[in-house]
Amino acid sequence: MSKKLFIIFLLAVCVMLSAAFHTVCADTITVALHPDSKPFLYLNDKNEIAGIDIELIHAISGIEDLQVRFVLMNFDEMIKAAASCKVDAAISSMTRTEEREELALFTEPYFIASQILFIKNSREDITSIDSEGIRKIGIKVDSTAETKVNELAGQYPFEILSFDVYSDMFEALENAEIDAAVTDDMLGKLYIEQYEDIVTAGAPITEEPYAIAVCPKNPELLETLNAGLSEIRNNGTLDLIVMDNLSK
Repeated sequence: MSKKLFIIFLLAVCVMLSAAFHTVCADTITVALHPDSKPFLYLNDKNEIAGIDIELIHAISGIEDLQVRFVLMNFDEMIKAAASCKVDAAISSMTRTEEREELALFTEPYFIASQILFIKNSREDITSIDSEGIRKIGIKVDSTAETKVNELAGQYPFEILSFDVYSDMFEALENAEIDAAVTDDMLGKLYIEQYEDIVTAGAPITEEPYAIAVCPKNPELLETLNAGLSEIRNNGTLDLIVMDNLSK
């Protein structure tokens, strides 16, 4: 079974069971995940969930003595599930924004990312997002890159193409189906390792804090997660998690 089919299968199973998990396991917090953002959250060669985010949750739960049950969801469903308290928390390289903070609680940031423009190195006519050479630009659905690019769409004459997964977006860029793509710097740089002719262009478009979304009815959990996050930051565990995953 391919990774994509495996993700679809897990999503179908976990969505059906998520409500049951949340009800039956009263002493267990339910955390929503979307494994499509290496090195933060992805399926490894053994079809196991891996990455910075899963290790972060395990480290915090170990310190705070939390029992955790994970539920896979599409990215656009995660913030809604946390906001409606169908899950206790959600993590998947999720940027803490003012709009999202109106829906759910958010922990302190655990990582600061940047939105970057990616192009093929043969495109000397593209040096930044305002370059006239960009006619079609790719973004991932429901990402903060989508929000930013949509904000800029009125200023520049490019067409926006949306992709459900990062791999499809970079494949489209490689095949010249789009002129450029915008996504988080670390995610994008890891995806383009397989494409020698894709590079970054221009300065960072934005800087964004990654944080954990929490059910708004559970400020006690927010306090607990922040305490655990502070502990692993202060004792060096968070840095080790990040560096280890970047080296894989």
